[in-house]
Amino acid sequence: MKNLVITAELEKKGKHGTPSDKALFWFWKDEIGNIGFLRAITEMEALDRLRDCFPEAGRITWITSSNYLESIFIEA
Repeated sequence: MKNLVITAELEKKGKHGTPSDKALFWFWKDEIGNIGFLRAITEMEALDRLRDCFPEAGRITWITSSNYLESIFIEA
């Protein structure tokens, strides 16, 4: 499992730039075992940002922050 997080540095390098101050956290997992989170206003923006930074991510499922934290601690 890879923990793929879009950091502030990746946000600046990406074609979408830094998200709005009103951006939400979007937590996700894919069918190949990757997991991560990013910041965006809408689901479409979140998908665009994800594909921009991590094109290798598989099919996405949105998860809760609790599911994300559980997955991180299980792998640690």
